[in-house]
Amino acid sequence: MKCSGTHIYILLNFQAIQTPWKKRKERKRVWSKVVRQSDDEVVYESPESDCPTDRDLTRAKVDTMEKAWTWAVRRYGPRPLLGTRDILAEEDEVQSNGKIFKKLELGEYRWINISLLTC
Repeated sequence: MKCSGTHIYILLNFQAIQTPWKKRKERKRVWSKVVRQSDDEVVYESPESDCPTDRDLTRAKVDTMEKAWTWAVRRYGPRPLLGTRDILAEEDEVQSNGKIFKKLELGEYRWINISLLTC
């Protein structure tokens, strides 16, 4: 069987861009490991803790959720965290297949930051 240019392109594209063997290997890797387990707690840890955030959390001695929240508030306090928009109008649009699609006209974003959520 003779390969045409199209077949070669598809094969190269599949191997060079999609790399399914890498994706399969990534799915099978260990995402977390149990560090400590008891009747009232389970502590998981990432086997790869080489990202800058992990290093910052380790330096700050963050080991509870409360400490993690306090650290995040100090670090990201003034940044926008959650945006909401008001619904100004609703319109039903009938699709060619008969289904009704609801279109919304939305207002501008209103942002809150993490420090506003602190108790």
